[in-house]
Amino acid sequence: MPIRISYAKCLLLLLTIVGFSTPDAIAQVDPNADRLHLRTNCAGLADCVESTSALTTWLGTRQPSALSPVQVLVGPGEFDALSCGNTAPAYGHVTIRGAGRKRTTFKASGCTLCAAISAWDADCDSLAFQDLRADGSFWGVAWAPAAGSSSWTNVDVIGGRVGWIQLATPCDPLTLARHDIWNAQITAQHPDGFAGNAFEASCADTWIYGSDLVAIVDPNATAGSYANHIAGITAGGVGSAQKGIVHVFGSTVRLLAKTAPLDVVPGAGFAGVQVFQGGEFHMHGGIISVMGNPNHASNVAGLRVTGEGFAHTPDTAFAIAGGTGTTSRVEGKVAESPFIWPPGADPPTAPTDPNNFVRSAQGSDLFVETDCNAAGDCDGDGDEPHLMIQNPLHCGPDDPWFDANTGECRTMGCF
Repeated sequence: MPIRISYAKCLLLLLTIVGFSTPDAIAQVDPNADRLHLRTNCAGLADCVESTSALTTWLGTRQPSALSPVQVLVGPGEFDALSCGNTAPAYGHVTIRGAGRKRTTFKASGCTLCAAISAWDADCDSLAFQDLRADGSFWGVAWAPAAGSSSWTNVDVIGGRVGWIQLATPCDPLTLARHDIWNAQITAQHPDGFAGNAFEASCADTWIYGSDLVAIVDPNATAGSYANHIAGITAGGVGSAQKGIVHVFGSTVRLLAKTAPLDVVPGAGFAGVQVFQGGEFHMHGGIISVMGNPNHASNVAGLRVTGEGFAHTPDTAFAIAGGTGTTSRVEGKVAESPFIWPPGADPPTAPTDPNNFVRSAQGSDLFVETDCNAAGDCDGDGDEPHLMIQNPLHCGPDDPWFDANTGECRTMGCF
């Protein structure tokens, strides 16, 4: 017996099919929704959009608030760069949660002065990012001084020249945004002679926990005239109004320059951490590691402080391997960075050059030499331990150690 379907039922069935197959998935979004999905394909899923532009357009219209926040659940796949403000609507009080740092990616490629995730406006406040990757060919994340605070959990941030940049101007030191970062890896993949930092803090108060920050100077890096630094972290800047504060706990800060081309020589040298005017750096636990090219003439420092910058690094380990230039654990004005080297028959040296003693700031470093004799000769066959204190002002930079037992420089040169 033939099946008969009324005209009304056919029309209803047709409309249902069309509704599920519409390419404009944003039409299915509740304008007052407190949860939104971002997917590469929204088929069968309500409150869902398929592009970052549709997402930011909806958020700009929805305008979440502290009393009415929004959670965005992002599925696996690669999505275009995500911006708050600038050319996109501004929004705040939004949590953007991916499907995993190896599964959800916001990507910006083939562009300059652009980022995979960026914020530019005062309304870009109380933003949270979790379980995702920000992959930018120039910057991974860019945050303007006018933008508000954010939090980041279990994320990968990958940039070309800079992994994470806090833009410098105009900066009001009295209204700094705060950023909290947990379990992140922040990478600058292609620093060169023009710029290169894993994390650049020029105008914000940032707290980093259990993370890895690394700048990699590879063989393809190009020479340039950027004379300040190539570093794992920089804080502050050349302008007196800049205020970059970075707190690091239980993390690694690395600069890998073993294959740095010989013509890529930053004027101040390579550094694990560089603190400029208006910068503060605090670190407790973890390690600052700098691996330089053994044939490179540039100076290498674990921690470098210039101008009125401030550093505070108790309980932080250092691993410094330089080239043919000077190798310093600490360089410049430093407030609080004590360090005790392992005991041994010789002062600590750069691993690539046993004749190049590691330098440091006045009074900051100690080590116990184990082959001294009663007369104070520590170059012989003695078996007395003598406490040595870094004292380059009196003992000179080539052998800057002061023997606390004899009250003289290690090389027996009296004041």
